[in-house]
Amino acid sequence: MEAHLLSGANLEIVFNEMLEGCQIIDRHYRYIYVNDTVCKQGRQSREQLLGQTMMSVYPGIENTEMFHLLKHCMREGKPQQMENEFTYPSGDRAWFELRMEPVSEGVLIFSFDITERKKMEISIRAERERYQKVLENLEDIVHIMDPAGQIFYVTPSVERVLGYTPQEFMRKRVLSYIHPDDVEKARKVYASILKYPGRVFQSIEERALHKDGEYRTMQVVAINLLDNPAINGVVITSRDITKEREVDRAKSEFVSLASHQLRTPLGIAKWYLEALQEEPYIQKSPEVVRSYFEEIYKNNHRVLGVVRALLSVSKIDQGHIKDTPKHTNLVPILEDIVKEMRILAKQKNIHLRLTINSLKECVLWIDPVRLYEVIENLVTNAIEYTLPNGSVSVALKRDANKVQVTVRDTGIGISKIDQPKLFSKFFRSEKGALNNTEGSGLGLYVAKSYVEDWGGSLTVTSTPGKGSCFTIELPNIIKRHQQKEEGI
Repeated sequence: MEAHLLSGANLEIVFNEMLEGCQIIDRHYRYIYVNDTVCKQGRQSREQLLGQTMMSVYPGIENTEMFHLLKHCMREGKPQQMENEFTYPSGDRAWFELRMEPVSEGVLIFSFDITERKKMEISIRAERERYQKVLENLEDIVHIMDPAGQIFYVTPSVERVLGYTPQEFMRKRVLSYIHPDDVEKARKVYASILKYPGRVFQSIEERALHKDGEYRTMQVVAINLLDNPAINGVVITSRDITKEREVDRAKSEFVSLASHQLRTPLGIAKWYLEALQEEPYIQKSPEVVRSYFEEIYKNNHRVLGVVRALLSVSKIDQGHIKDTPKHTNLVPILEDIVKEMRILAKQKNIHLRLTINSLKECVLWIDPVRLYEVIENLVTNAIEYTLPNGSVSVALKRDANKVQVTVRDTGIGISKIDQPKLFSKFFRSEKGALNNTEGSGLGLYVAKSYVEDWGGSLTVTSTPGKGSCFTIELPNIIKRHQQKEEGI
């Protein structure tokens, strides 16, 4: 019964329903059986195929790899398998996976259409080649390293930028190329990169060793793609900014020199103006004369403030900031700043308050002068950019790991477009400049530089028309410094 079901017409139906093509080629290379799928794949009818040789149906097929394997299967009696690219008379191309089995009549061939898969593979390969061409012609260096810092891929641009061939560069771990003074910072950054998969780390600067023995200043962007099976590493892009930094250094030196030259005569002028204001004949002068003196004094004071800010920026850019930390209680500092600023707040009818809860002291190992400057700048800005009848609040919090100072206002706010540029040198938003024409655009840059130098952060959240909140977070490091002082 079973033999009957699998013979004759039933067997023909089974073969014609197969998704695979099925054909038998006899020892004279003639088609003696083809199913429906073979006819579709070859775009030929049964009548055009049966009894015909392969060479007459497809001229030139005898010169192909497929025909060579067919002869080998027929002659040696061994199965063969291959992927065959087939070109139709119309010029269309198709790909088939072929399995050849020796049978008594000749060779049985099963063919499966893999055209869509092959087209996708070709597309992916072409796209990969395009990306490879882009990478090979980049001016920046792109390299990939494993969690241990071993480099396993680098673009050819490494030779143009740092002088090493890709093979030479991949022989060492990445930290071996970093300037000794930058290694510790690089270790910390790398630890953070490993900790946060998918996060992009930008604006990292480090000095990398050129093959000529000199160091180049590099701007680095990194992302952890260890979770991506296609990458399985940390991708780092490095750009040589040595010339830009040399220009910046020259500008900073010029600003420093000019500011020093300006500070002395401006300081002397201020001293004489203060002395003149105490003179009886000035005090008895007409009001218009006294107003002139006040205007001169006010503008002298403003220019001196700009000069001091420029000097601070110059020191930051040149790495010449002098840090003089000591045990500093933040509570009286905040109380003094708020007390001093209440005069300015009262002039604008702004409610200024300080919230420290039950904290009587909050001692850190920090430079008190620079800390005072940072917080005073934030509070001054909050008052300047808050409209009359608004409010400014200063708050202090502390936990086991950090100290947090917030300055919150109900002022004009900062747009989302301006927020990323807020801490840049000389940046002033259009709306901010209208509300305070005397700002220099340097205060927040200086403040953020100081705070980050202490290992902290200065951030802002803001809604236009509703106000802003600036947050200083500093590491709670007083105990560590106390231990050092006690020789532990």
